[in-house]
Amino acid sequence: MKKHNRILKYLFYIMMLSLFASICFSTAQTNSNRLSLDAANNAVNHTLNDLLDAESAGVEVTDLVGQLNIAVGFLADAENAERRGDTKAVDTKTDAAVSIARHVSAVLQQRALVKVDFILVLLFAIIGIVLSILVLCVVWRFIKHSYNQNALIES
Repeated sequence: MKKHNRILKYLFYIMMLSLFASICFSTAQTNSNRLSLDAANNAVNHTLNDLLDAESAGVEVTDLVGQLNIAVGFLADAENAERRGDTKAVDTKTDAAVSIARHVSAVLQQRALVKVDFILVLLFAIIGIVLSILVLCVVWRFIKHSYNQNALIES
């Protein structure tokens, strides 16, 4: 339950950050900074949604939440840099946030595939064990029947 609360808290921070960013933008700032910040916000929000979906599917995401929190910090720094008019810092910080978001998405996909692979291996192992037990039972019955037949013939 703590994980859900923590993830929801980060979701709230990201949403508030997005709302704050949309309110604080002035028309004097360049469109390229706004577009890069919007793209970075969208990338982080999309990754957060993927993170929540993965967590509900049972994937371990605790460390990834921390990484996504770092990306949110870069977004906040980028918004501050935009208000100061430092376009180079905006580009650097938004690139870092997008890079972290992509990394987290890639790790989530990898972990989801590992989880599916584990489930398949477990399923095939269970099927193999059941089939082995059935074959052993059939072989035991055959040997028992053969032994009983030989005992009857000798008596």
